[in-house]
Order: sequence, then C-alpha cells, then structure tokens
Amino acid sequence: MRKWHRTLLILCGVMGGLLAGEGAARLYFLLSNSSDHLRISANPRMLVEPEPSVTYRSRTGQRVRVNQLGLKGEEISPRKPGEFRILAVGDSIMAGEYLPEEERLPNLLARRLAQSTAERVLVWNAAVGGYNVWQVLATLESKAPRVDPDLVLIGVCANDYIPFKNRAYRIGGRVFIVGRDGSIARHLNFLYQRSDLYKWGYDKLREVVFSRLIAEEGYAAYLQDYAVSVDSAHVERWKEALEQMVKIAKGLQAKPVFIFFPLHPQVYRGEEAMNRRLVSWAEEKHYSFVDLTGVFRKEDPTGMSLYRERDVVHPNGRGFHIAAESLYEVLQGPHRMGGLR
Repeated sequence: MRKWHRTLLILCGVMGGLLAGEGAARLYFLLSNSSDHLRISANPRMLVEPEPSVTYRSRTGQRVRVNQLGLKGEEISPRKPGEFRILAVGDSIMAGEYLPEEERLPNLLARRLAQSTAERVLVWNAAVGGYNVWQVLATLESKAPRVDPDLVLIGVCANDYIPFKNRAYRIGGRVFIVGRDGSIARHLNFLYQRSDLYKWGYDKLREVVFSRLIAEEGYAAYLQDYAVSVDSAHVERWKEALEQMVKIAKGLQAKPVFIFFPLHPQVYRGEEAMNRRLVSWAEEKHYSFVDLTGVFRKEDPTGMSLYRERDVVHPNGRGFHIAAESLYEVLQGPHRMGGLR
C-alpha cells in the first residue's frame, strides 16, 4: 500500500473518531441538559433564571422539575387550610440538583417538620447555581409573594458576596458568559461555542487541574487573600441585601432563617472568619440562623466525609441530613436564635 494511502486512512480514522466523539458529546449534553433549563432574565438584577414548566436531568443525572413560576417543586395553587409553606433561596448548594429531590436540604427539612405537625408541609426551591446575594434578593422579591410562604430559608455561602461569578451558561444551545461586572456575552472561543466534544474535554481538564490546585497550601492562601480583598469592598452591601431579604419575608408574615454554609476547610480556611462575621451580625440583629461551620466540625473535624468527592463547595447527602437536623432544632427552640454553633 502506498504511503499516501496509509496517511489517508489514518486521517479518515482520526476524522471518524472525532465525529463519533462529537456525536457522543452532543448526546451527553442533550441527555444531561446541563444548562439549557436557563434563560436570560427580563429582570436585569437576576441576569439568568430557570426556564419555566420544564423537567430535565442535572449533570449528575438527577430529575429536576420546574413549575410555571420557575421554581423547583409542584405547581402553586391557592393556599388551603392546614398548609405550611417553605420557600428556599440561594445558590447551587441550596438548589442541591446533584442529589435526588428528596435528599435536598429544603425537602429534608420539610419531611422532618411533617413528622411533628398535622399540617401539610409544602416546599418550593428558588435557588439557582451561581447566584450571588443580589440575584437571590431579586428572586425573593419576585417569587415570594406568589408562594406566600410561612418559612423562608436563605442559604448563604462565603462566595455569594462576589458581585458576579464569572461563569459560563449554556442557553438555547449556545454558551454565554456572565462577567463579574454583570455583563452578558457569548463565549468568544470558537471551538468552545460550537464543539461539545471540545467543551467536554476543556471542562474536564479544568476540573482535574483545579482538584490538584486545591491540595496546595498556596492556592488556599490565594483564595483567603482574595476573599479578604473582596470582603472589604462589598461586605456592607452584602449585609444590606440580607437585611432586605428579612424585610421581604416578614412583610409576608413569614419567618426568615439564614443558613450559613461553610466551604470545604481544605481550601477555604479564610471563609471561617467570614462566617464568624455573619454570626455576629445575625446575633446583633436578632435574626434566626444556623451556622454549619461549627456543626460540621463537630461531626467531622476534617470535613472530608461531609462533601462530595473532589468538590470544595457542595455537601453530600450526609452533610445535608446533618444540616436539616440542625435547622429543625433551631425551629423547635421555640425559634431560638443561633441554634447549634
């Protein structure tokens, strides 16, 4: 066989492999529907919001149902006697889409409360992955009056005070970037925009590199320094936004409860100081809250068993069960401030 024949066969094999890989990647993203459940929001303070009336699979294959209002949960009907309504807001931790619906924190709490009351406990989850505190505030303003909740769970994580998280969203089959200044733009990388195989490989490589970086003390110190610098500029605005959430909840005759989520101690050691600030602020304001930093440390000083593997942000099922029980104890205090710390 001539040399050019071999070269042609090799090229055809490579092209065939790439085409097969591209087809497999597109099928993967189609089945996982990774971010196509989002749309650009008409509310500029929210930027993006869930597509209403859809059911999709999260990146971990879990079923997620979204009602007509864009909330995870059943459709909202007029309030009936004997109902206790819970509305949860926050970011990807509170959303919990990487776990089955019944294992997400708001649902665990609802099931626990239902064991001690004759009321029917209903829960709606308005949390969206990547949201910061100002997007959460806009969501609460928009959605809470329609839900008419009795209890509002406000999830707060140390990275929520970043004005906007530089993040890519897949919307309508295209990739959009939300910059830290709140601007929205299409991803400029030609291959990332058009090739799902390239996007899959790029994201996996970034995940591997990040998982190696989190084991390095220098990277943890970098995150700590970054947190301090951002905190100095935005912490007062952050607190003002949280106080606005309390006013909205109380205006609807609902009880607001903050849940201060810790990040994995292996990475974000500086985050603990931020949570202490929030605890002092909540105590001064006489707000109800649960600080999970102390709760998690008491259960596991290393924190390793309470988070997903290679994940420095999201608690696993065990972590959420512990969080739900701690939250339940705070609510049974009766309504005592602070709870377990």
